[in-house]
Amino acid sequence: MENKNKNEGFSSKDMKMMALEKTKQKAVILDIEEMAEAEAHKKADAEMTESKGKAGFFKKLWKHTFFDEYYRQKEINKAREKIKKEDNIYAGRVDNDKYVHQNAMHSVFDRFTSDYEGTLSEGEEKKIFKESYPEAMEVKNDIKNLIFEYAEGKINEDVFKSEKNKILDSLKKQNILNYSNNYADNLFEIAQNAKIAIEHGVKLEELDIDTEIIIGKAKSSLKTEAHFNVLDKAIDKIKKTKIGSLVSPAVLSTALALAYSTTVGVGSRMLRSKAAAYGTLGASVAVASVFSGLNESQRVTSERKQHALEMAEGGIFTQEDERRKNMDQYRFEMKNANDLASELHGLVFDKDENGNNVVKDIKSEDIDKILETLSDIEARNSLNNKKKIDLISYSNIGKVEKERTDLTILTAKVKVELRKKLEGKMKSFLPKGMNFDSYLEQKVQVAENCLLGGESGIDAKDKAFKKFKAKRIAAKMATTALSGLLVGAAVQEGIAFFKDDTQGFIEGIFSKSEGQNLKSETPLEYLRSWITNQPNHMGMQNAVETNLNGHAFKLPEGTNIIQNSDGTYDILKGEKVISDNITLKFDANGNLDTDSINRLGEAGIITNTTHTIIDSTKEIKTNAEEYIKNHHGNTTHVARDGWYDNDTPKPIFDKNELKLHWGGIKGGKGIDVNGNYVFNVKQMASDGSFHKEFSVDAQEKIKSGGLRMILSLTRETQHQVFEIPIDANGNAIVDPNSEIGKLFFETENGQAIFKGRFAEVVETFNSEDDRLHVKTLATLVGRGNDVINDVINTHTDIAVTNFEVPLETDPPLFIPIAPRTPLEPITYKKFNEKGPNYYGYGESSDFGLLKQEMYDKRFATALKENSECDFSGNDTKIIKEYFSKQDEKYLAEINSMAGTTVEMEKNIKISITVPAYQEGKNIEKTIRNYAKLKNRENFELVIFENHPKSKERDNTGEIIEKMKKEFPDLNLVHLYKVFDKKPKIGEVRKYLVDTVLLRKQNAGIENSIAIASNDADLEDINENYANEIIKAFEKNKKLDAVGGKWDYPKKDFDKLPILHTSQRLWHFFDIIFRNHYLKSPELIGRNSAFRSGTYAAIGGYNEKAKLAEDLEIGWMIKKARKYDSSRITYLNKAWLTSNSRRAVTKMLSGGRLIEQYGDFHENEEVRNKSLEELLKDKKDFDEETFKKEVQAIYNYYAKMKKSRNGWVDDEYIDNTFKRAMNFLGVNYEKTGEQIKVKDISKMIKGLEKGLKERESEKEIENIREQKNLFDDEKAKQVLEVTKDWVKYGNTFYEHLTGKNIKLEKGVDYALDSKGGINMKSYREARDKKINAWLQDPGNKQWLEDVLKFKKDHKTDLVYDTEKVRVKQADGSFKNKEKHTAPYFRQEGWIYYDSNYFDKKTGEMKQPERESTKYRVYFSCDSKDILPTFQDIIQLLNDDEEIKKTGFQIKTTDGLDLDQIQIGQIMHQKDRMVLYLGKKGFERALPILKKYAEKNREKFEKEGVLFAQPLIDSKNNKIPGIKITSETIGFSPDPDEIGKKYESFSLMQGKIMEACFRSIVKSLKNPETLENAAFKYPTLKNSLSKLDNKSSVRDYIKAILDDPKGEQLLVENLKVVYPIWSKAFGMTEKNIAFKK
Repeated sequence: MENKNKNEGFSSKDMKMMALEKTKQKAVILDIEEMAEAEAHKKADAEMTESKGKAGFFKKLWKHTFFDEYYRQKEINKAREKIKKEDNIYAGRVDNDKYVHQNAMHSVFDRFTSDYEGTLSEGEEKKIFKESYPEAMEVKNDIKNLIFEYAEGKINEDVFKSEKNKILDSLKKQNILNYSNNYADNLFEIAQNAKIAIEHGVKLEELDIDTEIIIGKAKSSLKTEAHFNVLDKAIDKIKKTKIGSLVSPAVLSTALALAYSTTVGVGSRMLRSKAAAYGTLGASVAVASVFSGLNESQRVTSERKQHALEMAEGGIFTQEDERRKNMDQYRFEMKNANDLASELHGLVFDKDENGNNVVKDIKSEDIDKILETLSDIEARNSLNNKKKIDLISYSNIGKVEKERTDLTILTAKVKVELRKKLEGKMKSFLPKGMNFDSYLEQKVQVAENCLLGGESGIDAKDKAFKKFKAKRIAAKMATTALSGLLVGAAVQEGIAFFKDDTQGFIEGIFSKSEGQNLKSETPLEYLRSWITNQPNHMGMQNAVETNLNGHAFKLPEGTNIIQNSDGTYDILKGEKVISDNITLKFDANGNLDTDSINRLGEAGIITNTTHTIIDSTKEIKTNAEEYIKNHHGNTTHVARDGWYDNDTPKPIFDKNELKLHWGGIKGGKGIDVNGNYVFNVKQMASDGSFHKEFSVDAQEKIKSGGLRMILSLTRETQHQVFEIPIDANGNAIVDPNSEIGKLFFETENGQAIFKGRFAEVVETFNSEDDRLHVKTLATLVGRGNDVINDVINTHTDIAVTNFEVPLETDPPLFIPIAPRTPLEPITYKKFNEKGPNYYGYGESSDFGLLKQEMYDKRFATALKENSECDFSGNDTKIIKEYFSKQDEKYLAEINSMAGTTVEMEKNIKISITVPAYQEGKNIEKTIRNYAKLKNRENFELVIFENHPKSKERDNTGEIIEKMKKEFPDLNLVHLYKVFDKKPKIGEVRKYLVDTVLLRKQNAGIENSIAIASNDADLEDINENYANEIIKAFEKNKKLDAVGGKWDYPKKDFDKLPILHTSQRLWHFFDIIFRNHYLKSPELIGRNSAFRSGTYAAIGGYNEKAKLAEDLEIGWMIKKARKYDSSRITYLNKAWLTSNSRRAVTKMLSGGRLIEQYGDFHENEEVRNKSLEELLKDKKDFDEETFKKEVQAIYNYYAKMKKSRNGWVDDEYIDNTFKRAMNFLGVNYEKTGEQIKVKDISKMIKGLEKGLKERESEKEIENIREQKNLFDDEKAKQVLEVTKDWVKYGNTFYEHLTGKNIKLEKGVDYALDSKGGINMKSYREARDKKINAWLQDPGNKQWLEDVLKFKKDHKTDLVYDTEKVRVKQADGSFKNKEKHTAPYFRQEGWIYYDSNYFDKKTGEMKQPERESTKYRVYFSCDSKDILPTFQDIIQLLNDDEEIKKTGFQIKTTDGLDLDQIQIGQIMHQKDRMVLYLGKKGFERALPILKKYAEKNREKFEKEGVLFAQPLIDSKNNKIPGIKITSETIGFSPDPDEIGKKYESFSLMQGKIMEACFRSIVKSLKNPETLENAAFKYPTLKNSLSKLDNKSSVRDYIKAILDDPKGEQLLVENLKVVYPIWSKAFGMTEKNIAFKK
């Protein structure tokens, strides 16, 4: 069916006339310098804002306090340069700034070319440059010729603009134009229109270029200025100078304070007096505070201006923006320009049947309302100019000029019409003596007074702001003073911390300055010491000692004490007397008396007397007893337990008693060659010392060191002796210079003389008391030594009086560093640049869509009154209002429909609605797709089966009911209705969604829910689809609707490549167009969602819509929300794919893809055929068809061009198309509106690549879709493993992977007497088995291969990781442990990893390396392992894509094997494992398949149990190559909670053990066992014999020992295995893969 929208359906003559009409516009040249300057300032102000928490302390201080004006001027200059460079006053301020600038300039041109009076604002200048002016003719001709040259194609745009600038320069030279940096004109637009006209057949001579040229000066429509007082103006003027921008009041304030503080810091003489210091401090605080107050006054006033301007531009701020909230209290009440225009227009004008504006039949009762509205607008404009404020706001930055121009021209038109009425037929309405203008002037004055007065009027707001400003100034001054003192104190403390002679607060707390030479303290420390009553005093480190009048004094360095003539004392600190005429009295010990101490304390001086003890030595003569007392530590207290007297009485001495001799040099003089005194006892005999039964072997004791000598000075002191050891040669040696040598010996004529009383040879004994117990063997008796020369220590006490003088307190520093918090950034609604004119198909539509003016009539009252109305919460009231507008019969019908199904569940957050008409072939697949969605409790699926009476009901309903039974926990709601005649899609969706709303109300669900719109031919959907939509609405309360991502299945693209290319081009264009221009998506019925309250508020679906009912919902939301694009967003994660039947049908029938929706609502054939039926006669890719598709897509969007009466800049459409074609890989050229495709080779290459990738994906899907269940075959295999487990022991995992050596206890090896393993027997059995295995030729070959491998790879095989510096994504480096070669050995495996650290480059080899998603297990004979390992590495490295995605492969390590390792390898099923990511696996699969088919004989051996065998090209399984998901996780089994598994086989082992535990636990239940006894009678007896200590393995063994045990085990495993497998996350269809 032909779609006669906007530019479609016009004849060539019509198009020619339209093009010709567009050339009849006046030429305008405007000086826009002031507009540009205003925008530069606004841009700079915006750049000087900071989000809460984003500006740190130092940024606030530097950028926003000290040098705020410097940075602001810097931003202004940047903005000026950008504006000048781009010829665009909005450069950098808004998205699509170039387009916004063009639109704004068009609006400015409109008001300058308007014939109505009063369209220019105050300060704007306009001069009409007519041909009658003599200087005009030449300029006029130059312009006209230039336009004609461009229109004829003789020059291009660049030449045109260059020549135009020459004309403008000539006008400047003639003083017709002002010299300005920024001009705007419409000359090129006129030239473009002329060119289009010629292209449509207009002859050059037919072009009627207007003879008038308008020259003018435009100003910004926003008028707000900062209302400074005298001081503010002075500050503002100073700050805007070059020096002032750097030396701001804040800087001056701080500089002054720093000057004072520096003076304090260096201790200037001018501040030596405390009074002078504190006086200077007070002055500094006062002046600095005043400066900061003046600065704050100017800043607050500027911020009020900035906030008002930005809010007038449609700005938005949040409740968290405290400074914005403050400023908003003093913002004048504004009315939106669109609202004012809409109200005035509605009062005066109406639409005729052709949609043109016509003046209403105005009655006298209408006049007051019209005049009230008109005077309000005029009053606001008047005060805008008078007061330099803004009382009218606009939608956003880019709409200011348009909306202001539209409103201005509208008011001018209204005044013309009213003047006609009131000075014509309705003259009686005017007061006597007044005409329309004077009466309107009177009304405007009243309106002005109303705006000025009142509690919230302009004057009241100004007054309130002055109070606020005064508070801010006072607060700033106080903050400056307080912060200056606090920061000064902090700085002062910091300085003190590093100054040895100053005590600071920190040192005061932690006593860190004790012992230092302190001279002063900080004010803060003085305060602390005063509060704690612990005053500080000067350090005594370099104290000075003075003696006066026989008394010693010690004072701190820098102080002194002097004695006056009257005997009193003065204490001075430098030249300052701190205590004078003090009388000091001392007691006999040299201590000050109490009165003296108290008198000094009054001056803060603490005194104490120290007594210095002077130590010296003195030589004296003393006796032995006194000497021993003085040197007690050098002697030993002995107890003589007896004498070895050989049983002979005294004085008979014999044997060893006589063997104590003088030793030394030969001759026995007792002196050795070194001059030492020597005793010798080596002549003593072994049996020469005894007494009765006691004896000692002297020779043995000499050798063992058991003899020593003790020396006594006198008989009286013989119990305190001096000891000398006897060495192994029997010598007791004494140094003549030692204490003992001097006390006991002297030399006379070369002979040693013993001066002591006794020299005894003794045997020593251990004792519990503190004495040395001895028995004497021999004694030398001397004369004794009782007169001894000794040296003693003496001590003299000297009293010193210490004066602790109080510290001098430094004057406080003052450093005012109070950072200023700037305004928060304003945000703007991102309006859809299409504007209201785009939405809807218009009056020529045959699709039953609404006219735009009908939208407002449908909207809820709350939404009409407030476009920001919130529907995220309780929406029952708005839904109730919606239903109140519906027909009673209709309400009864949906009530009946709602009554036939279940009540909505309370926890439903989203209702997914699907209309279904004759969808029996698709509905089951659709429902199964929804059944995989997560969190079923939060969504419901509502399917509305419907058909007309004329159509028989198909099986859709039966399938829905069947699915309800299959998925009982899926909230599946089935609605059904038979319509009298075939319903329109709008009617169907309205019934469906309204029934959902009614069910929501009936269920008492107050809060808004999301309602999603989908179709019944769903192919696939994100399992988080519902969650993503719920999350989007919950996260953003302002969100009204979302558009989800949709596509066709890839398999459809493969079947019909032309669909793929055309769809991609369309989508590319749409994505670019949406993101960069529309700002928000359209709502598409197959995948969109909206809030329930929003739907009700806009009036729901239009039941008359034959198609585009979904788009219309979006258009109504946008209209209601004043085209705020943030209200509808695109949700990429909420993706789905749907059946491509309508697109395929259209394309196969010769139509274009972009036209697919045109007749879908009428085409029954599309609905009845499956895609397979439609594609049975599919066409291969046809380049000619593709070219037609390209042209059709271009034409679809080209309708929106301005040159074709559209609303989008031509250049934007062409650039977007260019980007889309580049994305697709198509080279083309454009001539006029015709697209010529030149080269599609890049696109074809992409198609082929995509096809190969999808073939790989299909192969993977084919493998995953293989039936791999726990069936009888698997059960049989598991049974064999279980028998081994029971027979040989250890873990089930070992037997599953074949890592158990299989030696049976008590059979293959003997047990010891206690039933334990006889290790000798076990080793013999093990070694015998291993030796047999090693003799196998294949195993021998493997070991040889391993050795050769090691030799071949000695340069690229490493044994450990190295610590290396690895480059990170952000460019930084980190030390990490990495392998530095592709091959490495680890934990019994040889690995190859393509992603290793390359020392040459300092980076990992594969930065794009994928994480592992799949494992491939290879099982082959030993001889084939290493060759296969190296083959796989080579094959995968040959693939360019796998080189990027990477892989890892490992095989068992045959180097340095011990017996245990060989035992694990002998039966191992996974001796080679390959690890791949998703993309890598897709690429590797065909490679592996080809290799397996070529080497099939290698892989006949059954591999890893439970894994999926590789499928060859003939769909046969290859048992030796098995595939699984990468499975790493934690066991869900409560008996193993938290236990990790890191491989597929380990996980399967845990699943099997969990299965066995479940079976055994069940059989332990007496009732279960009793029931089992009927089928397995002997089993009960067997199991009953087991006790509670029996293991699971014991139970399984007992079951297998039973005749029917295998049957029981298989039957139970087939039940419990799927349950546990699912719990571990494996798919139900194929247990080798994760879900």
